[in-house]
Amino acid sequence: ERWFVTSAYSAITIDLLSSLIQHAFDSHQDFTTHFSRTGGKIERYHRTMKNVVKLHHYYMPEELEAALKDFVEYYNHQRYHESLQNLRPADIYYGRGKMILQERKRIKMETIKQRRLNYEKIKTAKDCTEKKEIINS
Repeated sequence: ERWFVTSAYSAITIDLLSSLIQHAFDSHQDFTTHFSRTGGKIERYHRTMKNVVKLHHYYMPEELEAALKDFVEYYNHQRYHESLQNLRPADIYYGRGKMILQERKRIKMETIKQRRLNYEKIKTAKDCTEKKEIINS
C-alpha cells in the first residue's frame, strides 16, 4: 500500500486520494450558467468550512469525516446567517423562518412601547430620586 503525504502531519493512501479526486470530478457541477450568485455562495461556504476544519490535524479519514459532519451540523442548525435575515438555514428549510421573524417583530414592538412609557415617566417625574427609581425599575 502506498501513502501520499498531504502535510507534515497527515497522510492518506494513494487509493483513497484517487477515489476522492474521482468523486470530486464526477460530482462537479457548473452553477454559474444559470445562477450567477450561487457559485460565490458555494465558494464562501467552502472557505468557511476550510477555516474551521483546518484548525486541527486529522490522522485518519474518519476523523476528517466526523469534523466535516460536525461543521455541517453547526452551519445548518446553530449558525445565524446575515443573508438569511439572521436565521439559521434549518429554520428556513423546516418553515420556521416566518414565525421566528414575526416573534422578533413582536418583541421589538413591545420593547419600543416599554421604552416610550419609561421615557414619559422620566419626563414627568418631579425630582432626580424619582427619575432614578424609574430608571432602575
